[in-house]
Parts: sequence; structure tokens; C-alpha cells
Amino acid sequence: MPRFVFLAFAALCLCQRALEVARYDRNVRGRRPHWTAIAITVVFIGFSVSSVLEAFLSPRSPNTWATVTGGAFFAVGFAIRRWVLRSLGSLWAIDIDLKPDHHLVRSGPYRFCRHPNYLAMLFEMVGFSLIPSAWYTLAIFLPLYVCVLATRIRNEESALLARFGDEYREYMRCTPALLPRVPLKA
Repeated sequence: MPRFVFLAFAALCLCQRALEVARYDRNVRGRRPHWTAIAITVVFIGFSVSSVLEAFLSPRSPNTWATVTGGAFFAVGFAIRRWVLRSLGSLWAIDIDLKPDHHLVRSGPYRFCRHPNYLAMLFEMVGFSLIPSAWYTLAIFLPLYVCVLATRIRNEESALLARFGDEYREYMRCTPALLPRVPLKA
């Protein structure tokens, strides 16, 4: 993928994400976000900017296999994230924000794992870095994201347990956190 095409793709992705937050998380400006929301945003922006910089500054050409694989990863992540947004609707927020009418969602992608949005973001970020063969970006930012993500999941699960109690405990018992378990029919 030519460098300027990747730059246009990156700009389009950033605009799409900003519109998504504005559309689905309407009260984002009315609250102070948890530090994990800020950290995830910073790491996401770091992934994006570093991938673009590496695409322009690296003397090597992008690897075709990595570009195709990255595009597939990104597309899968994008599709999962859109499914998450449709499943949660007005309950979706960039932060840990349990609304007064919040109910436990176990449909859509939530049938397969408890945190499909984070899985989708992993796919998207890895894919985004693979498209221009941004190996250094991947090596630096993926471990950072995984560390922040682990903390974010613990905090989110604590909030959900406090709100839903035994109902959420049962959901935790039956549904993996991040890596989906797709039921196979006999």
C-alpha cells in the first residue's frame, strides 16, 4: 500500500472513530473518564501515529503478506466493533459508565466473550500496524495496550459484579473474558 494511501486510510479511521464516540457516547463530556479510558485512548493514538510515522520513515517497503494479513485483521476487528455497537446501542461508552437503565447484554458478540469490544480493538490495532509493516510500532505498543487492557477488564468486571452480582458471576462462569468460545453443534 503506498504511503500516502495509508495516511489517508489512517485519517479516515481517526475521523470515523471520533464520529463513533460522538454518536454513541453522548455524555462523554459530562463526566471525568477513568484513567484506563485515557490510557486506552493514548495507546490507540500512539499505535496510529507510530504506524504512520514508521510507514514514512522506514527504508523498507511494506511486506505484501503483512499488508494483506493486516487488512484482514483490521476488517475483522472493525466488523466485530460495529456488531458490539449495534448490540449495546445507547449503553456503549468509551468509559466504564453503567447507566441507570443498564442491563446485562448477553446477545450478539456477548454470547461468545464478555469483552468483544476489546478483542475488536486488538484486531484493529494489530491489523493497522501490519498494513504498513510497522513492526517496531507493534513491538512497542501491543504490550502497552495489553497491560492497560488487563487493568481495564478487571475494573470493568468489578463494576459489573457490583451492579449485577450473581447474574454477572453466572455470565463469567459460562462466557470467557476475551478469547471467544464458539459452541460447536454435535
